[in-house]
Amino acid sequence: MVTDSSLYPNPIPFGVRAIDRADSCADATILYDEKSSSQEAHSEPGPHHIRTNPKDGVDMVFVHEGVYHLGDSDRLDNPPHRVHIGGFWIYRTSVTVSQYRLFCNETARLLPQEPPWGWHEDHPIVNASWSDAFGYAAWADAALPIEAQWEAAARGMEGHAFPWGNVWGTTACVHSATATGDLGSTKPVVSHGHGASPCGAMDMAGNVWEWCTDVYSGEIATLDVSHPHIHVENSGVGAERHVLRGGAWNLFVPVVFRAAFRGHAPSLPGGMTHNVGFRCVVAH
Repeated sequence: MVTDSSLYPNPIPFGVRAIDRADSCADATILYDEKSSSQEAHSEPGPHHIRTNPKDGVDMVFVHEGVYHLGDSDRLDNPPHRVHIGGFWIYRTSVTVSQYRLFCNETARLLPQEPPWGWHEDHPIVNASWSDAFGYAAWADAALPIEAQWEAAARGMEGHAFPWGNVWGTTACVHSATATGDLGSTKPVVSHGHGASPCGAMDMAGNVWEWCTDVYSGEIATLDVSHPHIHVENSGVGAERHVLRGGAWNLFVPVVFRAAFRGHAPSLPGGMTHNVGFRCVVAH
């Protein structure tokens, strides 16, 4: 079951800097490593520039370095804060069945359990656990995004509530209509072209929840927000629960599709569900 959660110490990937927070409403400082300073020597791609990961053939769009306004005032687990993030590439769509099948073929793995609607090559892969997603990312010379990266890519520097803007749009993403699961299944990626995020990423709301690298902790609510986030030197392998973002096809309440909404699910084996997928990020 996917549930909501709160702020907590995050693993820190490339190009993210942690910012000290004076109080619960103050600006968060950003997570960041030495690689981000070297990025100044490299020019960043233009808006909506697309690059292909040669390993799996997935198109990627670029998220520019800058300060991003994350969180929302009505999200107790994700209050407003600012994060400086180094530029990075993010997959334009969730990883599809076809792309995941390539991974399985090249690594002698089996596909996950087939969902009730069967496998459709242009739909996002589902029933992949966090460990499966982590393994795919490693094979593809990529990584799973941390929450800050995912949310920055979803809402842009403009800080949109939804990837496409600040107003809920019933035709902007894949979701159920009036009852849980009434849509029946996932849909092909990029089913709603006008739902793109500012960087050009598609389906960052709806279709499938997406795994993040972040480990879920039940002690999040007790974190002393007057201190900076802790630098955790591990990938979260072996953790019981990991964070999810984006909402999914079987949900219909608009709030879960907002970029600031946070969910989590069991990493193994309960995280293998037919409404959870993932996308990857690649360093610039």
